[in-house]
Amino acid sequence: MFNLQQLETLVLCVECGSFSAAARKLGKAQSAVSTAISNLEIDAGILIFDRSSRIPVLTEQGQHLYTRACALLEHAQSITNMLHSFNSGVEAKLTIAVNYVLLTPNFYKMLGEFSTQFPDTELSLRVTDNDNVALLVASNAADIGFMIWGTTYPAGINVGLVGHLPFSVAVHQSHPLIHEDVKVFEQVKRYRQIVLNDKHCHYSNAFSPRVTYVNHLESAVELLRVDNNWLLIPNHVIDKYHDIERLELPDEECDCLIQIDRVIGKEKHIGIALEWLKYQSISCYKN
Repeated sequence: MFNLQQLETLVLCVECGSFSAAARKLGKAQSAVSTAISNLEIDAGILIFDRSSRIPVLTEQGQHLYTRACALLEHAQSITNMLHSFNSGVEAKLTIAVNYVLLTPNFYKMLGEFSTQFPDTELSLRVTDNDNVALLVASNAADIGFMIWGTTYPAGINVGLVGHLPFSVAVHQSHPLIHEDVKVFEQVKRYRQIVLNDKHCHYSNAFSPRVTYVNHLESAVELLRVDNNWLLIPNHVIDKYHDIERLELPDEECDCLIQIDRVIGKEKHIGIALEWLKYQSISCYKN
């Protein structure tokens, strides 16, 4: 049966253009390369090179073998790289828990950079409500979590500030307040408020006497398109919709920066990939 070394010799012969050129690159005698190819032909049971001309040329079957050999060698190299990565302390798998309102463009960019930096680490993303982020980390169901600052946390986790997220009052572009010259929060309170039902978060407080609670961000935005409702949501969400606008309030008591915390288990072993996430998350939520 053929081996990887034989396939490497085959690929090198094709890429160098001749047996002699491949031999020079390998630092071997041409006879050694010729013998390796002959042995490969015997093991494979096919004629790989047509030697009727001065320079051997791949046969049709040899061309197919060469194509598959390139793919196999590339896969073998990826396995080698993976094992080297794991042996150097990179985790084989990581799980991130994140509050759904924190899925900013920079957050997704960070995950893309992670995939490039650690291609062999399997990444799981758990998008959930705010309180559940800390619970997933505390129970070791997630390795790291990102959440809005809370008043209480479960035992067994370390909490660190990583940044702030701007929130604003959002309304549909047809809302009556859009066209009023003077806008104060008392005017906003006259309209029905859509509230993201996430415990212990500032944006989940009810400020208006008439309230509709929603546990789904996209549904909350849809409700802005009916009945002159308003909603307190992150600016990056508002920017996604052409017909949803931020209501500018002179006495900016509702537009605010909300603290974002990173949570990791106190007993968690922090490998190279997790350390990278821990560091990169600081720049993820810079204003």
